[in-house]
Amino acid sequence: MYTILKSLKFRPFLPVKIIFGTGSINSAGKLIKKIGTEALIVIGRGSIRTNGYLDILTELLKNASIDYKIYEGIGENPTVAIIDKGGKLAREFGCNVVIGFGGGSVMDATKGISIVAKNSGSIWDYISFTGKKGKRIENSPLPIIEIPTVSASGSEANGGAVITNERTREKAVLINKYLFPKFSIVDPSLTVSVPLNTTIFGGVDILCHILERYVTSTKGVSLTDKIQEYLMKIVVVFLPMAVRELDNIHYREMLSFASTLACSRFPDIGGGSGDMTLHALEHPISAFHPDIPHGAGLASLLPAYLENVCDINGYRCKKLAKTLFSSKDLKKSIKAFLEEIGAFTPLNKLGVKKSEIPFLIKNAKRTGYWLNTHPKPLTDKDIFTIYQNSF
Repeated sequence: MYTILKSLKFRPFLPVKIIFGTGSINSAGKLIKKIGTEALIVIGRGSIRTNGYLDILTELLKNASIDYKIYEGIGENPTVAIIDKGGKLAREFGCNVVIGFGGGSVMDATKGISIVAKNSGSIWDYISFTGKKGKRIENSPLPIIEIPTVSASGSEANGGAVITNERTREKAVLINKYLFPKFSIVDPSLTVSVPLNTTIFGGVDILCHILERYVTSTKGVSLTDKIQEYLMKIVVVFLPMAVRELDNIHYREMLSFASTLACSRFPDIGGGSGDMTLHALEHPISAFHPDIPHGAGLASLLPAYLENVCDINGYRCKKLAKTLFSSKDLKKSIKAFLEEIGAFTPLNKLGVKKSEIPFLIKNAKRTGYWLNTHPKPLTDKDIFTIYQNSF
């Protein structure tokens, strides 16, 4: 049943204009011209060039009389060093707009670059977590445009960025109103060339963005639940089909739709959501092992995580199992789903060692301060058990 709330309160902040649809990339020049005329285009490590997408964007910018510089080389888990360097370049070039053209790492790096370009110090100075208070952003960052080419992070629709400190091996979330893009162009046709593993782990990320908030909720609200259930159902239905038919534009459209909404505040529109405590546990893994895709880490932890959550918030898990899989056991059904799409790999096979668990626990508690918003705050023993059972 749904909890009868004495007062329903929520404060959705949804300032991003989303231009969604196949072919919407063609509007880039005209739209960006309204924001700025000196652009820094932030891209990854080459696929945008080789598949011809960069040529499409730059031609659109040229036709709109927008000058641009290209900053490339953003890899998995964008680091402080690469963001600081990008911010310095944007400042030197005199850019007045920054465009993230790529996956979640590229989009998050773009947000960090926008801050560093207009403010002093390193991007890490502005991040807050347990025992560390971030600096106040004094100057308005460069306006941000995001153009995702992978269905995964949903960074195009929110005001957050995940940044890795390669020196301290910490991965933390920077959330600020300045980090909402001015607008985002979500063109599913740009995701058709995404390779198999990236498609799989991107889909896992989409699912977890919603699933965590659903199963950790202690105040089920009808509107919120229905939105979240619908978006999760899209992933459960269309991700396996996309894995089998990577170039199917309809499947890509559905995943792009779910990706953009999943990590926005839209799925929380009715109130009652929980928190993303699984993400807090995964971040130390990909911080310590930056070559491990974020989605792969989530998939490894998810069954053990659900074992914990379903023990303390069983009704929510049973409800979701019935809705998504017509089953009674969410952990078993999720594990089968992950295996079906080729996503599940134990932590040891990803290169994580059991001897690292104490470090992972310490790191998670420091950077994942929202672990205390779990239905029952996670103790060191609880976290150890989740990590241990993921090997």
